[in-house]
Amino acid sequence: ESPSLEIFRRLQSAEVGRVLACDPYVRVLDDIALVTIDVLLADANIIVILTGHEEFKDVSSFDLRGKIIVDTIGMWSSHRHHAGSSSHVERNRPQIHVA
Repeated sequence: ESPSLEIFRRLQSAEVGRVLACDPYVRVLDDIALVTIDVLLADANIIVILTGHEEFKDVSSFDLRGKIIVDTIGMWSSHRHHAGSSSHVERNRPQIHVA
């Protein structure tokens, strides 16, 4: 099972709010209905980037402003200084623990 899927399920079970998932190459994953990148950017307050899909690289700093970003792979590190009021957290190794 994918580490991303495990993190998604842990966030869901922790009842942290509505948890969205986006994968440009998959429409439905198990029982998870995936959303488009546009829906994700419009609806999410916190974005956790777990994969380096090419489509995610094209996201602009403007689209990320006001959001909390947890970038586990350093993909959006260049947005850190340009995202306006967004908070950017970068991790070399993902260590997301949901109790």
